[in-house]
Amino acid sequence: MENTITQQITTDQLWDILDAQYSWSGYLWQDDTHKPFVFINQLVNYREYFTTKIPFIVEGFLVNENQTISLTIKNIDGVYYCYKSEGFAALTAKETFPAVDMIKKQGIEALQFIPIFKKQKDPLSPNFQEYVYSHQIFKGILS
Repeated sequence: MENTITQQITTDQLWDILDAQYSWSGYLWQDDTHKPFVFINQLVNYREYFTTKIPFIVEGFLVNENQTISLTIKNIDGVYYCYKSEGFAALTAKETFPAVDMIKKQGIEALQFIPIFKKQKDPLSPNFQEYVYSHQIFKGILS
């Protein structure tokens, strides 16, 4: 897990990644739709989904076809929080969550994630380090 890299990126950096013409699997959910836009090994034309106006993406999880890049997108109070993860292809997804009904109707049965832990000094035992939960990486979908 030490080789995985997750970093917060700007929407401009996100657009550059989506312009790279990868095929993606996952979904994007806009605030004004009752179901998400689902992608199963498809190109994503971000200009159709990402705007600074209404509607906007509330949530999105995408992974490219080679599982070399995973993207997590959240919009909280009008601010996009975008994260790019790399170096996780050899890791096994340890968390599988059933998809909500609206996503299931689009052909996705479950979402797979890799939990990532980081080393941290134990405040009660200075000579001891422990692993604490840091974040999760979107690994893919089960359809």
